[in-house]
Amino acid sequence: MAPRQVPAHDAELLRPQGRLIYSTCSIDPQENEQVATHFSEAHADWRFITSETTLPQAGPLPTDWRDGGYFAVWQKP
Repeated sequence: MAPRQVPAHDAELLRPQGRLIYSTCSIDPQENEQVATHFSEAHADWRFITSETTLPQAGPLPTDWRDGGYFAVWQKP
């Protein structure tokens, strides 16, 4: 299944007022913002709540390291 299809497929399973969270462990705009934009345009009646991209981060301890990622949240009408 192509990334653009994932949110739309899962959206069908939600109850009214349910929240859809699309999340990746990527910082690639094609997998993140472009998928979110496509979903928002195709589901104009859904309420967009928020999105965020986190960048990879290193630190002095292994526990301070993190991968980059992205998430977006919508609410079904």
